[in-house]
Amino acid sequence: MSTKIDFIVIKTDKDGMFISDNVEGKSYFNSRIHNLLFDDLALVKTPKDNWYKIDHLPNKVTEKTKNQTVNNRYELKAGFPVSDLTPQTIPYDEMDEDSDIKGLYSYTFDTIEGAWEEIEFNIEILSEEDRFYVEKPKYLGTPSLITQLTTNPALYPQRDCIISGKEFYKIIRNYIKTFIDGKYAKITSDYDFCLTVEKVIHLNEPVPYTVGGGTKRKPTTITRYRDTRAVVVLKTSPEGYSGYPTQKGISGENQEDLDNKVTKYLEDLITEINSPMKDCVCCKGRGVILEDNEK
Repeated sequence: MSTKIDFIVIKTDKDGMFISDNVEGKSYFNSRIHNLLFDDLALVKTPKDNWYKIDHLPNKVTEKTKNQTVNNRYELKAGFPVSDLTPQTIPYDEMDEDSDIKGLYSYTFDTIEGAWEEIEFNIEILSEEDRFYVEKPKYLGTPSLITQLTTNPALYPQRDCIISGKEFYKIIRNYIKTFIDGKYAKITSDYDFCLTVEKVIHLNEPVPYTVGGGTKRKPTTITRYRDTRAVVVLKTSPEGYSGYPTQKGISGENQEDLDNKVTKYLEDLITEINSPMKDCVCCKGRGVILEDNEK
């Protein structure tokens, strides 16, 4: 009989019950649960590693023993004649590895399917929750110290958690670099220690400016026109680099709440960054208005 196995179960009011054999919440764990039957039924896997949905607490858990190979042998390949020297079948342990005829044969065997055997098990009801967050987190938070000291790791996503300012800075930076629209904004500083994003505002009227040209002996002045101006829309740093504001962290009541807050923050931020703007005619550069980005 297989060795005894321990399970933890989380009951919920809304989503039913969930079961896992990773009782210590290890990051790297060789789970057996996917090979088991509970009251002769297979479990429904969730997106959360090593966690499965179960309809009821089981009375019986079974595990299939390994398949056995029997009648190991060598069979003569098709097209070669059967003779005293080359019989149709040669038992596995009678084939000479150095024999000249080994190349005429194919190794084969018969299989005896493993049987389902009951195993001893123990179930601990870990917690009863309103619901169980089984989705893989988009932005993994760190549980509070008291949670880490008093709570099984399987319940961390159900408890308060936080993303530090340093980690949030990385998330914001990568998100902006992925989704910024260069027609309306640009990144002017992009480093591990600081990030600056400027809004590109289209001027109501082009503004002339001059640049030098020609040579030292025959200098010339060239007039050019600028039709945009830049305004800083985001300036942040993971540690407050050289006048840059330090990026604050973000927290949630649980992992689901944290994911939702981070998603909303990023979507609102990129909407602001990518919203097209132009100078207000009435204010003459002292104010801006939103452009119609469908034009």
